[in-house]
Amino acid sequence: MTTPPKDPTPSQPKTAKPKGNTRGLLKRISTVQKTAYKRAPGRPTADEGDKLREWLIITALNSFMQRGFEGVSVESIARDAKLAKITIYRQFGDKKALFLEAVSHAQRSVRGQLMESIDLEGAPDEVLRNIIRRLRDVTSHPDYLAVLRLVISEAPRFPETGEAFLQQTDYATGPIVAYLDRLSDEGVISVENTHHAALQLGVLAMGGVRYLMHTPSNDAVGKERWVEEVFMLCARAWGMVPVVTPKRLRKKSPKSKTPAADSTL
Repeated sequence: MTTPPKDPTPSQPKTAKPKGNTRGLLKRISTVQKTAYKRAPGRPTADEGDKLREWLIITALNSFMQRGFEGVSVESIARDAKLAKITIYRQFGDKKALFLEAVSHAQRSVRGQLMESIDLEGAPDEVLRNIIRRLRDVTSHPDYLAVLRLVISEAPRFPETGEAFLQQTDYATGPIVAYLDRLSDEGVISVENTHHAALQLGVLAMGGVRYLMHTPSNDAVGKERWVEEVFMLCARAWGMVPVVTPKRLRKKSPKSKTPAADSTL
């Protein structure tokens, strides 16, 4: 006798799988720097045209990250890409258009990283810890920080890039908002505005602007302690049933009067 199939579990909010190449942004930049673009003989196909365009975008992005908008010229980008200057003008028109396209490409890559691998199934306390852990890892990643520094530095000249970055972040937090809505409907948490709660959770997880000013530590215990502290803060604020902190994380951080105490985070 065959066993009847189990009833399907209730639908859970899922993160959309980002389209395109989501491999590490800075790794792609490094790859482009080490190789030369090879164009096949004859008229380029649509696929080859897309590859050429991405090659130019990645090359330009590296230049803008290193030297800023004013410190880069179309000539220098063409030289770095080992291509004729006219190729850039044909593809993008001018430096401003290339800059905006490069920043948009970088922001989509970061959004893809934010939306990957957030597991929203399981006990609420563990799901929230996973969310905090993922947000902390992504927002302290060199890719995210490099894009954020570029957007901030050029925001006075291109305010639309700052607005776009915030919109990308809001879009990426959509699954988290949906999950908090579900917890609120089930009475697990008490939150007046789940969108604000998701944004506040993100800011706490990433530690504000701390990683823009010093290199994040890879200390596993320090990172887990940070996750647990953010979780407990949110759990108390949202009225969740108290959850016991794992024993391995109960040890208090050593007291210090200097900022060095933060180096483990």
